[in-house]
Amino acid sequence: MIVSQSGDRVRVLGIDENGYGPLLGPLVVTGVLLEFDGEPFEELKTENFNFPIRVQDSKKVFSRTPSSYAAGEILTWGILLAGGLEATDLRSMIEKISGEEVDLHPEIEVPVWAKRAVNLEIPAYLKKAGIRILEVKSRILQPGDFNEMIEFVDNKAFLDYLLFEHLLYKMAFDFDIAMMGKIGGTRFYESNFFMRTGTQVLKTYDERREISGYRLSLPHREFDAYFILNGDEKYLPITLASIIGKYLREVFMLSLNFEAGFKSPIPYASGYRHDSRTFELLERLKKKYPEDRIVRSR
Repeated sequence: MIVSQSGDRVRVLGIDENGYGPLLGPLVVTGVLLEFDGEPFEELKTENFNFPIRVQDSKKVFSRTPSSYAAGEILTWGILLAGGLEATDLRSMIEKISGEEVDLHPEIEVPVWAKRAVNLEIPAYLKKAGIRILEVKSRILQPGDFNEMIEFVDNKAFLDYLLFEHLLYKMAFDFDIAMMGKIGGTRFYESNFFMRTGTQVLKTYDERREISGYRLSLPHREFDAYFILNGDEKYLPITLASIIGKYLREVFMLSLNFEAGFKSPIPYASGYRHDSRTFELLERLKKKYPEDRIVRSR
């Protein structure tokens, strides 16, 4: 069993991104830090849990129907409530976990899709399962800021990693393990990312298509880091981070659609290139904003 240096409870940070490849809307990277007793790679498999609302890959939770978005909203607020987040409105919630000011359409208020966002079943289930949520943080990168950063780093995968690393630095609590989704299928993280940021690799555990694992040292923090292919489907910390991040992105997409005059229960346009409605949304937004502030360059 992997044991925390601070005691028998193991602290595991899950990180995942939402919105890596769309044309419109933010890139959101979210971290969920939890504490529990046990072996993370065995006992934190998402399939081991039977939540009151099905917990799975966020793309399946938010499956483009109002009922699925309602379920995703209840899950998100349940996770935040389990972590002790005190927020009664959407803006203050986002500002607390992101540390950023929020610009949303005034008609969008919580609950956005559910009849009631607060559901005590999720915190109760987590408590019964012996899981304590310690912290939730997100980094929300809007297209204008994305374009400025990508011009500087010239690599979208590296930009994504920088947002991951931002959370690795910014978590208030120490942690023993970071479980993260793979970034663009990258296998070798030391040569692609760590060397560019000065991250010290103390040990390399594995570098395969399915998983890349390392012992890392950051200033004031040493931990094991694993980048896992389809991690949001496999391990609960990453799954929870993915669900929260997807909820945040969909709220911003709904706001963007409202701004353009599309008033539908869920976002009229997804923001992805394969969705023809995205280009309808884009044409309306271009009448109000400079293109480089609303459209991703990559």
